[in-house]
Amino acid sequence: MLVFPAPWRARLRGAALAFAIAFGVNFLRVLTLCVLNEGSQPAFEVVHVYVWPAFISLVCLATLLVWIRSVQQTNA
Repeated sequence: MLVFPAPWRARLRGAALAFAIAFGVNFLRVLTLCVLNEGSQPAFEVVHVYVWPAFISLVCLATLLVWIRSVQQTNA
């Protein structure tokens, strides 16, 4: 977000929003992994290694794309 050609105020606001979203998603990741670790070790391994990394990547990408679209609409 910081390298996208947008006003600095929008860049900083977007970075703060992205940080908050990533923090929240990571908190949910830790909670679900704690629950799965107590219940099923094979499920824990699959979710920890495959599911959460893909989900976090998609959330971060979606956050960036939504932010880019909102900045472009604001500047248009």
